[in-house]
Order: sequence, then structure tokens, then C-alpha cells
Amino acid sequence: MKYFVSFSVLTFLFLSCSNADKKIQQRSIAKFDPFDTSSKAPFKDYNKAIALDSNNAIAYIGRAIEKYVDTDYTGALNDYNRAVRIKPNDAYALNGRGMVLVQLNEYDKALADLNAAIEINNKLPQAFFYRSLAKSKLKDYDGSLADVTSAIELGYDKAKAYEQKGWLEYHLDKYEEAINDCTTALAKDSLSQPSYLNRAGAKYMLKDYQSALDDYNKCISINPKNADAYTGRGMVLAKLGKK
Repeated sequence: MKYFVSFSVLTFLFLSCSNADKKIQQRSIAKFDPFDTSSKAPFKDYNKAIALDSNNAIAYIGRAIEKYVDTDYTGALNDYNRAVRIKPNDAYALNGRGMVLVQLNEYDKALADLNAAIEINNKLPQAFFYRSLAKSKLKDYDGSLADVTSAIELGYDKAKAYEQKGWLEYHLDKYEEAINDCTTALAKDSLSQPSYLNRAGAKYMLKDYQSALDDYNKCISINPKNADAYTGRGMVLAKLGKK
């Protein structure tokens, strides 16, 4: 496979990173010399490409994606930094670096990168989703809700997106909407604890106590150590007169 290719291949490489949202590969993280051309997977080809051309932004982005999947966020950040230095206006490099900065809890820096990526290309669903995450951490809930809605409209049809949307709607007192989006998230991922919790909370606020109890029970069955689920269930049981 060659890496000196059109941006259609770059798009494929970048979007493959979305698999990390729900399934992180379990291989061990290794630190490799940038010019290592050994057989150590998964970096061999990217390392060789960089050794042959140190300005190969696509190779840096590809290697950053591999490191991101391995949860080596510091290593991924280093590679995205190199890619951005080579191509300062590359939406994919800025988008990827923004995603990494969210994982590193650098929300203001993430927001700057994701804003820049969206300004260059406003059709990148991941940029909107991760900007939503950054905004929610910075307590801009309305802006966060607008962004995750845009991400879904652009095709980011994932459980995490609906989980995030349901959480925001619950915190913005949009209880019916929260129930609908949490239900959608659970249809895509039946083990989503946040979706059960937020749907239960929304039902509680609408005084649908029995249904809320069912959701709290389901959450506890998934994770018997979820303290929030026990707190919520206790509140529901009190309302049901089971003190």
C-alpha cells in the first residue's frame, strides 16, 4: 500500500480512527524510533515512509491514528504536531490533534484546533462530535448540543453521539428528547450505562418512577459498582413508598 496518495485515502485513514470510540485494540503500546524500519507492527510502513520523506504529513497522520487507537495519546499528539507543522491548514491533521487534546483534557486547546478544522471543512462529523465533548467539559451545554446534533446530521450515527446528546438534553431539562436519544443510544449499545442513567433521570423528572426504576436496575445489573445508579434507585424507591 502506498501512502503518497490522494486525500481520499487520507480521509479513509482518518475516519478509521473512529473505531477507537467503542473498541480499543488491546495490543501493547510501544515507543518506536521515528526512523525504525523493522517489522514491528503497526508502525513499519509509516516509519519507513517518514524515513524516506520527513515531510510526509499523511504518514504522520496515519501513525498518529495507530497511536490513538493504542491510547498512546502523547505519541499521537507528537505526530499530529509534526503533521500540522508540515501542513498548517490541513483539516484532518487539526481535527485529529483536537481529538487527542480532548483525550488529554486540554479542552481549550482542543477547541481551537477543532474550530480551525471546521472552518476549513465543515463536513467533518468527528470534528463536530469532539468539539461537542470539549464544549460540554467547558460547560457550554447549548453549544455542545448544537455540535453533537450537527455530527449526527453529518453521519456520525454512533451510540456515543446519541449518548452525549441524551446527557446534554437531560442537563438542559429537555426530558422527552433525552429519553428518545438515550433509547436510540441503547439500541446501538445495550450496555451504555450513561444512557440508562440519563434516561432514568429524565423519567424520574417526568414522574415515571416505575420505568425509571427499571432503568436503574438495568444499570446496576451491568455494573454493580455504579454509585450513581444506587443513588438514583434509592430516590425512586422513596417516591414509590418503598423506604
